[in-house]
Amino acid sequence: MLNEWTVEYIKHKDVFARSIVELTLKDNIIYVKHKKHNHNFLILEKLDDKNKLFDALKSIKTDKITLVTTNSKSNFEFLKANWKEFSEFDSQFNVIFVNPKSVLEHKWIVFPMTHQKISEDVNLGLQSLYDTVEPA
Repeated sequence: MLNEWTVEYIKHKDVFARSIVELTLKDNIIYVKHKKHNHNFLILEKLDDKNKLFDALKSIKTDKITLVTTNSKSNFEFLKANWKEFSEFDSQFNVIFVNPKSVLEHKWIVFPMTHQKISEDVNLGLQSLYDTVEPA
């Protein structure tokens, strides 16, 4: 489900720019080659293995990295519990929480490093973002 949603999201974001040269899905990573940069999307339905997740993220060598996961309470709690590690990635890293079946919004996005720098109360800001999409 998340793989298909993410591919459609990537294509939709590129409708006007038309900068995608190649889009490849292998295992749980979508490799996107743009004309001027590369962007990889790591797709994980459930965030539960901290070491495996951060090892996978650190092994991806590309300009931009996006982690895509379901907007579940457990994934949200995982983000908060591991916020320090998430916020240490550079500003080109972001996380998309998705629920395609949500009535209002289907996703929310956070750039941890940027969010850490501008938010006085990180947990309050994250909770506000999480609440915009129904839990999956």
